Amino acid sequence: MATQRTGKGEQSNECSIQEIKRSTQTSQSEVKQERLERKRQVLSDQKNRYYTFRWIVIALLLIIAAFGLFYYFNYYLTDVSTPPTSTAKVTKVNSADKKSDKKATSGKTSKKSSKPQNQSPKKSTTNNPKKSTKPTEKKQKKPRLLQKPFSPADPDKPYLIEILHADNLLEANEYTLALQSFNDILKKFPQSPRSLYGKAVTLSKMAEEKKSNKLMDTALEFYKKIGLETFIGEVDFRVAALVELADRAYERGKAALSIKALEKLVSLKEDNLLFSNRLGLGYIADGKLKKAKTHFKNHLENFTDDHFASAQLGYVLYSEKRYEQALPLLLDGIRNDEGVKVNPKFYLYAGESLTKLNRSDESYILYSEAVNLKLFPSIWQRPLFSQPNLRASGWWDINDTGYKHDIQRVEKALETIKEEAKSVFDYLSFSFSSDGSTHSPRYNLFLNSKKNSKNCQKTSKTCALIESFPEAAHCRRGSVKFTFIPPKSHISSFVGLTNTKLQILVALNVGDEEGVIMRVAEEKKVMKSGQILVLDESFEQEIWNPGSEAALFLLIDVWHPDLSDLQMRQLGPI
Repeated sequence: MATQRTGKGEQSNECSIQEIKRSTQTSQSEVKQERLERKRQVLSDQKNRYYTFRWIVIALLLIIAAFGLFYYFNYYLTDVSTPPTSTAKVTKVNSADKKSDKKATSGKTSKKSSKPQNQSPKKSTTNNPKKSTKPTEKKQKKPRLLQKPFSPADPDKPYLIEILHADNLLEANEYTLALQSFNDILKKFPQSPRSLYGKAVTLSKMAEEKKSNKLMDTALEFYKKIGLETFIGEVDFRVAALVELADRAYERGKAALSIKALEKLVSLKEDNLLFSNRLGLGYIADGKLKKAKTHFKNHLENFTDDHFASAQLGYVLYSEKRYEQALPLLLDGIRNDEGVKVNPKFYLYAGESLTKLNRSDESYILYSEAVNLKLFPSIWQRPLFSQPNLRASGWWDINDTGYKHDIQRVEKALETIKEEAKSVFDYLSFSFSSDGSTHSPRYNLFLNSKKNSKNCQKTSKTCALIESFPEAAHCRRGSVKFTFIPPKSHISSFVGLTNTKLQILVALNVGDEEGVIMRVAEEKKVMKSGQILVLDESFEQEIWNPGSEAALFLLIDVWHPDLSDLQMRQLGPI
């Protein structure tokens, strides 16, 4: 019995041991399985993060590529052959004065005086143009020259990023930072074409902003260095620099430098009609009419249908009094060029050429066309520099001028003025002599509000009288002078340039009883010694001196009485 119990106990012990082993093995396998699951989870998470990161990187690369394509198509595939600088248009000779005249119309204060005789009442016209309902389209900006593609041979290619950064600063009007950036590049590469051009543009913009002539002159030196000196960059930069040099130098009163730049432009771009015309206009503006004539003749051989150039050549020939040759060229421009057609000076020169050729009836027909185009107020009044809203009359009554008191003072001093005029008048040569060697048909005391001190030394009392007459002494569009009309002479019809002044005629010595006959518009008057008359020079005039003696006059230009003080200050010389 004891033996059996012992055997059963041993069996039960063995069973429990086996169960313990099995449970231990099961728990160990479960731990292993759990560890494997954890490893798989970690690997899965790592894999997911990897794929997420990879897609983020791909997305960023795609965005960068899109920006790159946008930049490429916007700048590199755009035509940049035309410089972004201001390509100067062929302008009319009188455009600057018209702007000053328009500017001067503001702030007008009334100087009321009764209307002169024979003035027709003005019709009040109001223009109320309908506003356009069409949406305004935004103008596409021209590509900036410094953003032009960098070719493999471009000497500036190593500095591409720095140059583009400096140009962006310039575009953002950060001129000081842009200038510093261009200077940093030029320290490393002094001949950098784009940096030299960028610096010149930056300096000119700074000069405009600060209204500094010194900065502008510095900019001109850089434009000159690019355009006229040794330059290793592309021709587009040289052309752009020369255009700026021509414009800016002309604005600074440096006509010779402007012409030099235009001559270089024409040599670089022989087929460019605009540059060639600008050079011809430059010669005219600088008074080099012989060069202008030669240039426009050669120009018309290359550009046979350029009617604008025909008109300009006609003007030069008119200035040389070659009216027969000038007339067909002037009329060709008027009939065939829109720019010439709206410029009153060509109608004036063509009309005067017709008059000189004894074809006055045709000249008035031409003037009527100009009046219909609103280029002249009337066929008799033909100013090239016109100020609106001023009373218009050929002859003026002294009481209507507002200068009656000043004119009376002149009248009282007639004998003194006459003595001083005769002291400088040479009766033998019918001219004035200021130093015994040079002779002139006029003897200027004041010109464009500037006193001629040398001449006034010999005519001190007359000059003192004029100085006490501010509207005469400070008239920047007129003069005060002694002049004469030779005996038995006829001065054919002519007009003054502007309606912004009147002229006081003082007859100092008219010898014969017949006097001097003057026609203004359609009305004639006879002037005799001691008489004072007032006229508007912008009306057509004609003069006869049938006598045997020279007629001696003092001419005094004064501001038009309808101009305000502000306008008188703003209107500049012509």
